[in-house]
Amino acid sequence: MILIDEPGGNLHATVQKDVLKVFEDLKDKINIVYTTHSPFLLDINSIYRLIAVQREEETTDFKYKTYFCYQLGQASNDTLLLLYATIESEFYHQQTIQ
Repeated sequence: MILIDEPGGNLHATVQKDVLKVFEDLKDKINIVYTTHSPFLLDINSIYRLIAVQREEETTDFKYKTYFCYQLGQASNDTLLLLYATIESEFYHQQTIQ
């Protein structure tokens, strides 16, 4: 298993898509878990693999809630902002929209 924190941190958007392709090519050989705040590192066609993490409101200590793909409707808009940006980007690039 490989754990990676923010693999696209200082990479151009095009290169981030290349990193995502490498992850896809390796997924059958090794488990890869990564965190990201970049819409370029999410594959809208593989949304079933997404786990969102949200800080619980009104707490002084750091407690977090995880949402699996089938629970995303329960997460806040702030938590889902990255997913919204990814969907918007995919929608914009559709030929019929242009």
